[in-house]
Amino acid sequence: MTENVVCTAIDDRKSDKLELLVEFGADPNAFWKDAHVVQRSPLVCSVLFQNFEAFEYLLKNGADPSINFVPEVLGKYEYQDTAFTSAIGYKVYPMTPELPKHHELHPSEIKYAATRLEKSPYDRAHPWSYHRDEIHKWLLQRVPDCKPAQAGVGGKSREKNECYFSARDRRERLKIGTMCPPPE
Repeated sequence: MTENVVCTAIDDRKSDKLELLVEFGADPNAFWKDAHVVQRSPLVCSVLFQNFEAFEYLLKNGADPSINFVPEVLGKYEYQDTAFTSAIGYKVYPMTPELPKHHELHPSEIKYAATRLEKSPYDRAHPWSYHRDEIHKWLLQRVPDCKPAQAGVGGKSREKNECYFSARDRRERLKIGTMCPPPE
């Protein structure tokens, strides 16, 4: 199967098509060397498309988050293209804390996360900011001198429980955003 079939199934907001493909033989650990780096595995496609249902399904069905997508890179850049670094890089913070529960991160992944958080200011009102705080606490246990960028409020003023629009929401011309704060 090609990456287009599996990633297209993941691009749906549900996971039923993905589940069907896996049931009929699609590999949750497929690695497509020639695909764009953000579409080299089903797990990374679920991060890129912010499909939480597919993400959870893949992890429960054997997806390996430790796959290094650019194995030919060595030294300080080794392991900087993984599901974890993709989640950090694309700021899909709710998915990030789940990945270290499934494999021990390579030191380069941890360094990448610390560097990204240090250089990426964020909006305190964003519904995912509490996940970022969780990642920061986790990182401080491993990188004590990690000093993430401070929170600010970017863009327009937002209501406390207002949902944000992702790029995908805008592309689909949704009337309300799908990136919502957790229920209190």
